[in-house]
Amino acid sequence: AFKVGLSKRDINMRQKHLKRVLTRQLLTSTLTAAAFFGANLIGNNDVFSAGRDGIAAYYSTGVTISNNDDTVGTGVKGSGNNGIGVYGSHGTVVAGNDVDDSGWDGIQTNGSNGVQVTGNSVTDTLGASGISILGSLNNYVAGNYIDNSARLGIYALNADGLTVFNNYVYDSGLEAGLQWSGINVESTDGATITLNTVGRADLDGINIGGNINTGDGTSS
Repeated sequence: AFKVGLSKRDINMRQKHLKRVLTRQLLTSTLTAAAFFGANLIGNNDVFSAGRDGIAAYYSTGVTISNNDDTVGTGVKGSGNNGIGVYGSHGTVVAGNDVDDSGWDGIQTNGSNGVQVTGNSVTDTLGASGISILGSLNNYVAGNYIDNSARLGIYALNADGLTVFNNYVYDSGLEAGLQWSGINVESTDGATITLNTVGRADLDGINIGGNINTGDGTSS
């Protein structure tokens, strides 16, 4: 049986506290840089029941999406597609957000290089994965709490140079009929996956190189 020293509730509370501390530090430097360089900040919003993405960044540089969390209201909740989507937006920071009940991915980066996804809480992802990194180079995924994903907790495809560090990933693969892993990295070179905690994955806890459904490179 899977055992861990702390309960999921305790870990979630600790992650939320750590997220607040790290995000506050990050925001201090980010706001200074944003004021100087004219970067874009999406922060401290309450976003719920969006028909498509809760928050989306398209073809922008230096965007920060931060602190859209349950201290404001619901955070980002009930989005029809992705909770937070980053599309063709290099150098984006996605930090300290609470994302819940997303119709597809909780957080998705797509064609976006150098993105940092840190200190987010991603829960009850209904369609696909908690966090997906797709066709994006040198992304950094760290300190996230991911629970109850329909398919994969963290999924990466064509994501060379990816770092997945110190994430908590629980209860992946809730969708009936297929099997899914906690962390799955596919068609990616130079990935580093370290110090993560993965529990109760439907298939593999951590899989690199295998098919997302079977984990062994064969089709399902």
